[in-house]
Amino acid sequence: MKKMNYVLELTLEQIEALITYYEPLAETVFVENTMAAFEGNHVNISIYPSKKVMFQGKKAKQHYDSWVEQFDLADTSEKTEEKKPDKPNKDTFYEPSIGSDESGSGDYFGPLCVASVYVSANDKEFLAKFPIKDSKQMEDSTIIQTVPEIIKRIPYSLMVLKNGQYNQMIEKGYNLNALKAYLHAESHRKISDKVGKKGPIVVDQFVQPTKYYDYLKDIEDIPQVQTFMPKAEDHYISVALASMIARYAFLNHLTKLSKSLKLKLQKGASPMVDEQAAHIIKSHGERQLREVAKVHFANTLKAKALIK
Repeated sequence: MKKMNYVLELTLEQIEALITYYEPLAETVFVENTMAAFEGNHVNISIYPSKKVMFQGKKAKQHYDSWVEQFDLADTSEKTEEKKPDKPNKDTFYEPSIGSDESGSGDYFGPLCVASVYVSANDKEFLAKFPIKDSKQMEDSTIIQTVPEIIKRIPYSLMVLKNGQYNQMIEKGYNLNALKAYLHAESHRKISDKVGKKGPIVVDQFVQPTKYYDYLKDIEDIPQVQTFMPKAEDHYISVALASMIARYAFLNHLTKLSKSLKLKLQKGASPMVDEQAAHIIKSHGERQLREVAKVHFANTLKAKALIK
């Protein structure tokens, strides 16, 4: 049987996430003309400067499918072409809805936060006064200044998974998308209890809908999501607000952790983060690191290497 190669074309941000995932799990190897390459568990991964990633080996399709799902990509391994859903009209932006989004999933330090927000038909005039968009497109200072004024009026719910519990769940076998699915679902339940079931519920899509419900199959009475949409914050103000509130909560928790350590913790997962993690291990020990960081990130191994 002919062995198949499976190829994805990714963004630099997606490639960084892929490298962060494989560095602690697979052996780094040299493959000519690649940016990075890994071998392990019946799969070889080669990442090229063209931003193409090739999966080879017995479990290549399994790994390929996992990233297609996580990044919500078209499956180019098959010849069939799926019709892309129509983008909703901009008129949906102020439509009444419950929207949810998360913050902290790509940050080594700090918790994972998910917010849900209910926007009614009567909120348009009030919300039009504020700069509201995806938190990743906003300065943190603007979020810190704006969110407290908005939440005086707009109903929301917030779920915060602190680092100690986050690490325990990962070690029990849950992946990041499973944790996000649970937090989104619980935030939907909380906001629905607060305002009544006034959907539709809109989620900034991080996984395929079937997988979302598969993660939640053992939980009763899961609120049903009407719309899963990539970049939903561009189409529903409720999701944009959820993004801002989740970011606001993340920043507040990161500040508290920084004060407890007397160290201004860096956001993201940069080499500066590796150095701070190494400092925490040396000064406070690995047990303390587990309380402030997502230790399954590759930064932990990099930090330990800096200590040696």
